[in-house]
Amino acid sequence: MKNLHLIGTSHRFTPPSRIGEVGSPEELLQVLIQEKAQGWIKGFVLLCTCNRREIYLELEQGTPHIPASLLQAFSKVPGQQLQGIQAARHLFRVASSIESMVVGENQISGQVRLAVQTSRERKDITPLLEEVFQAALRTAKEIRRKTGLGTQAVSVASVGVTATRNLLNKQGIKNPRIAIVGAGIMAKKAADAFLRGSPCELFFVNRTAAKAQDLADDHGGTTLSLTDVLKGRHSFDAILTAVSATEPIIDPTCAKVLSQQHPIVLTDLGSPPNIAKSCTQIEGITLLDMDQLREISDANLEERQALAEEATPILERGITRFIHRQKAKAFGLDHIRQEHLRLAKEEIERIFQLEELSEVHKSHLEDAFLRMAKAHAHLHLKDLKTRLLPVTA
Repeated sequence: MKNLHLIGTSHRFTPPSRIGEVGSPEELLQVLIQEKAQGWIKGFVLLCTCNRREIYLELEQGTPHIPASLLQAFSKVPGQQLQGIQAARHLFRVASSIESMVVGENQISGQVRLAVQTSRERKDITPLLEEVFQAALRTAKEIRRKTGLGTQAVSVASVGVTATRNLLNKQGIKNPRIAIVGAGIMAKKAADAFLRGSPCELFFVNRTAAKAQDLADDHGGTTLSLTDVLKGRHSFDAILTAVSATEPIIDPTCAKVLSQQHPIVLTDLGSPPNIAKSCTQIEGITLLDMDQLREISDANLEERQALAEEATPILERGITRFIHRQKAKAFGLDHIRQEHLRLAKEEIERIFQLEELSEVHKSHLEDAFLRMAKAHAHLHLKDLKTRLLPVTA
């Protein structure tokens, strides 16, 4: 497992507004494809979210370290490199939402699952990466079932919506007019969160009109042209942005137009940022960006952190099972279970030849022998793993 590596950054190392400096998912993918073609990388999974850029790698045998081009991509912001068990442990924590900006949010497991599926479809995943990701997702599912962590309707989007509503409430605005720019998962989650609160009028804006219409149909809102919105042809109390763009879609000039009728709250869920920080210099503009939302999330962490502590023993057991599985393969222990089953089946056949039994009795007898063989194999393997496979960090 020493060829398993992680290189990445997240909100824990740098403000979310700087995550995009690493590069877009498309740019990182191109670097990975090139390195794989040159024979340095055996396989990879790219995990990109609004506050995370991480690459899980299996390097080819003999590759001494992570390729320089990837190190260069991540040199612009603080981050981390992990190897072997530590890389696996980090993935388990990510999939379980313990490493999320909003601990306990329910979006990350789906993002991890999508990252694996995408890598699988591109044929970039390896058996080792497949195993570690599936083990992490199984453990995350167990944690959700036993502790409730990761089942709450909390996310970066919901934190942004709550913060937006709080500001509007302080201004005494009733039934606010709110525009949501974007049509992806984050925009949908924001719309869901707005509808869970007090009455508001929602408008959906996207470059692709059909996608905006789908969200409007689902949430009882109205669609508007992005050009009309950015040129101030409609009046809003708040605009929430959640689009993928390399440059801000709202700059100070645009912000001045948007605030000319009355003050407006701008909430930026984009990565890279959709709204220029300098917009705060415009009178009437209040900006909530990802950095501020992280601070708000940290201030309300206590309850979910308690669930994370409950999840830790489950997470460690999941990691231990994965490590034992990898070491068992290295020791060639997998054949023991098959050997127990083979011997049981031989004994069953011998009994069937000696005794005249009905089909019902044969079925019961076969089930009993196989259950016993599996139980013996489990005890045998458990004893061997305890003796031969100590877990080390």
